[in-house]
Amino acid sequence: MDALITEAKNGDKEAFVRLIRMNKQSLYKTAWIYLRDEQDIADPCKIQSYPAMKIYRD
Repeated sequence: MDALITEAKNGDKEAFVRLIRMNKQSLYKTAWIYLRDEQDIADPCKIQSYPAMKIYRD
């Protein structure tokens, strides 16, 4: 995973997407613990990915 992080920091968009996909399940599980509703979980998972994308672009 360290290599993917380095690649993403160096501008590799595919590495960034792979990192998000690798962590998607953890995001989902955390949201499920708090929300317990499929429809309510979708938004926090998407919202959580946005700041990471913004940091990546900067």
